[in-house]
Amino acid sequence: MSFFLLSILLFVMTLLVVWPIERYAARLRLIDIPNERSSHIKPTPRGGGLAIWLSYSLALIFYYDSLSSGLQELAGLLLVGGGVIALVGFLDDRFGIPVWPRFIVHLVVAALCVGEIERLPVLPVPGVEVSLGWLGYGLFTLLIVWTINLYNFMDGIDGIAAAQAVCVASGAALVLMLVGRIEEASLLLLLAVCCFAFLFWNWPPAKIFMGDVGSAYLGFVIAIFAIVSALEKGVSIWTWMILMAVFWVDATCTLIWRMSTKQSWRQAHRSHVYQVMARQWASHKKVTLSVIVINCFWLFPWALMTVIWPQWGLPCVLAASVPLVYLVFRFGLGKTQNSF
Repeated sequence: MSFFLLSILLFVMTLLVVWPIERYAARLRLIDIPNERSSHIKPTPRGGGLAIWLSYSLALIFYYDSLSSGLQELAGLLLVGGGVIALVGFLDDRFGIPVWPRFIVHLVVAALCVGEIERLPVLPVPGVEVSLGWLGYGLFTLLIVWTINLYNFMDGIDGIAAAQAVCVASGAALVLMLVGRIEEASLLLLLAVCCFAFLFWNWPPAKIFMGDVGSAYLGFVIAIFAIVSALEKGVSIWTWMILMAVFWVDATCTLIWRMSTKQSWRQAHRSHVYQVMARQWASHKKVTLSVIVINCFWLFPWALMTVIWPQWGLPCVLAASVPLVYLVFRFGLGKTQNSF
């Protein structure tokens, strides 16, 4: 089957799988009820990310035998580890699971996945490549856990998480194509297709939310891709940090601010900058479109720089993210007033 035909089938499948979830969400008790920490005003079905997980998992299974051995390992991690993460996310959407049990599962899955990777990426910096040694296993485990929860934190308004996944997966795929790594690029483009199809349901005003089953799964998939793709020349962890900068800058600055003001970092809230902007602008759509524009016209060019000049990847991360830090403070970090 051609890649083009498979992409069309995945797109249609994702669209169709979301439909029964949205239709029967009330019977399945998959309804997100607005509260004081919500950015929406009416009960909305959730759990639509199940369609992304199912469609992409089937694509990985279909491609598995034709992949190189290294990418078969990647696909295996995404299928098994991603399946566990998605299951926990779905159970949380359906029943509600306390923070610590979820965190422990995320930590165990991340540690096992990092342990399965034959070697870990080096970090290119000007003049040298830094190998993290055994310390890398702990750091990359935490990177996976952080990205899973980061995506969960940032999935708070219509369209933003799916749009970000489309931008990150497509951007990384284009970078990989430029360095001749077509197989990996194809797998990422298929992920982008699944998320783009879901975006038709999730675009403001959203008919359904992806829920933890979608956000946690996407965070896991992106983190695993970042680590495995950085094992070969052409792409580094710095590349992925730039592509994900909209999310990690907002989430990290907000987390530090909450901890510095003695607020609980575990408690759900709506003081992320993207949530503040949605209230100030009275529009989810404007914020999501802004994220897309930043990704395409600011972050992607910087990500390309890390391929052209790999040793300058860390300075590129700083150059790309510092203006975003400014925007975080400019738009009112931590504000919770002016309900949307």
